[in-house]
Amino acid sequence: FSLARQVDGSWESRAFTGLPSGASCTVSQTGSAGAASTSHTLTQNGSSGSPASTSSSSFTLVRGSLPWGQDDAGVNVAAFTNSYGVGSLAATKVVTGDGADDWGHSSFAVRVSCTADLDADPATEPSTVFEQTKALSKTDPTWQIDNLVAGASCEVTETAWGGASSHPDAQTASISEGATAAVTISNTFTLGGIAVHKSFT
Repeated sequence: FSLARQVDGSWESRAFTGLPSGASCTVSQTGSAGAASTSHTLTQNGSSGSPASTSSSSFTLVRGSLPWGQDDAGVNVAAFTNSYGVGSLAATKVVTGDGADDWGHSSFAVRVSCTADLDADPATEPSTVFEQTKALSKTDPTWQIDNLVAGASCEVTETAWGGASSHPDAQTASISEGATAAVTISNTFTLGGIAVHKSFT
């Protein structure tokens, strides 16, 4: 089963009743939904244990005591917490070639699109968490994007290359917590010549 976030910001829960006390139970979160880490806390009869940095909780069902009934879902509670870290992406424009000084002064349009799996259903398509286009140039060569969710996959595509002789294909970068993924977008400007000959006939 899956648990989803509600409109008010709270999360769904699921209760199981009629289970015998003394039974051994294991509750596992099978999908991380793109979270950097998962932890769980077990609460029994109102007493909470220390958070454990695992996605599975194994425990023995205890019988309820006041103020809970003997068979109440609030007696044994396994709560899971997904933690989302953030990272950054730095896209840098580089202009090279023997024609760069003369012809490499244009703006170069760069599109960044980042997706991440942010729901509890691994069968669904990843969600778009960032999508924007920005013009880079020799005088303003770097575009740093911060606060991207860790685990996101970003595609960096140059959509306008200012007449360069060559330009790169789309590149993909993975976002890691507390780190900056670097992508270099290189354009080459080469020089050529023309010879004009006059013929008399």
